[in-house]
Amino acid sequence: MSGTIQVHSPQLSAEGTFKLLLAGRDSLQGTVYGPLGILAARSYCTRDELLVFDALAMEAYRVRFPLRSLLSFPIRQEDLFALLRCELPKPDSSYIVAERRADGSAVLLHRDSTIADLAMVDASGMLRAYQRKSLDNRLLFAIEYGDYRSWDATVYPAKVRLAAPQHNMEIVLVPDAIAEDSVRVPFRFRLPSSVRPKTIE
Repeated sequence: MSGTIQVHSPQLSAEGTFKLLLAGRDSLQGTVYGPLGILAARSYCTRDELLVFDALAMEAYRVRFPLRSLLSFPIRQEDLFALLRCELPKPDSSYIVAERRADGSAVLLHRDSTIADLAMVDASGMLRAYQRKSLDNRLLFAIEYGDYRSWDATVYPAKVRLAAPQHNMEIVLVPDAIAEDSVRVPFRFRLPSSVRPKTIE
């Protein structure tokens, strides 16, 4: 997937272009470009680790999994990858229908001892929104999908918005090209020899 990206947080407000490779629920690699196509950042995420390279500051950060959450998003990387694929992160059998609406859409609910997940699914079965809440009803994470469109052989939203309200963080992806391809996983890249990654515990 490639397109434009907007990031809004207390530390950063920026817009650029991106290229994202996503292999199942296993691996992700992303590249963000600033004005004039200048490399701004690269990252990869596998089941074992996350590496983020800030090319403008020439700094890198490594996170070893498992962690309780992925950066500012209170969600496991496999769940996030599923949602970026417009798929429910948990097996269908773990959700109950909490509400069925006149237009044929439904709200699905999954609850465990720590969180409650709500999914909005339209009449054709397409995922329209997903929320993760604490059991005292605080919104921890949300993803919203724009209208779905055809990208060659793939159907995907024209816009995806991710938010972590407690961290005042929002990421908006607007694709301009999506394609399926055969690639090697997991995704990794080499850092410049002068950059040593800092490990985040």
